[in-house]
Amino acid sequence: LANQNFEVFLIEKDSLLGGNLRHIYYTLDGMDVQTFLDDMVEKVTSHPLVHVITDSAIVDHSGFKGNFKTDIAVGAEKKISTIEHGVIILATGGKEFKPYGNFLYGEDKRVVTQSELEMSIAKGNLPTFGRCVMVQCVGSRNEERPYCSRVCCATAVKNAIKLKGINPDCDVVVFY
Repeated sequence: LANQNFEVFLIEKDSLLGGNLRHIYYTLDGMDVQTFLDDMVEKVTSHPLVHVITDSAIVDHSGFKGNFKTDIAVGAEKKISTIEHGVIILATGGKEFKPYGNFLYGEDKRVVTQSELEMSIAKGNLPTFGRCVMVQCVGSRNEERPYCSRVCCATAVKNAIKLKGINPDCDVVVFY
């Protein structure tokens, strides 16, 4: 962006930038994701040609290549604003599957998702245990969701490595 002369409008439905990256604390190779995210948010929000509009939603869109108009509802009062622009990139985000009704998720506090486990590890509030069992592909590889998310296995490996780093005697078992 430094050498460009066009304005960028970043419309975010939440109050903070970062989306799902706010729930990832480290990569498989140990990178500190939250520091990376903070640095990127600082670069984006301090750039003079980038306009960040949070707590907003796109409500209408019209136009053609190079000449678009997008209406957004801004803030709690949902005040409508119109942005004129030449290009639009939509990043719709995603949500982690919460497997309610499977393997006692939501019924037993010991049953958590990989993201919830990562957060407990990162925040240092992991309970003491001698064995961790990770069950992969819960809620997928079926008629409703016949696909692989391509995220879970790497997340399981990085969490297993972190758990072994915290307690080398911990038994970590991964079922897939």
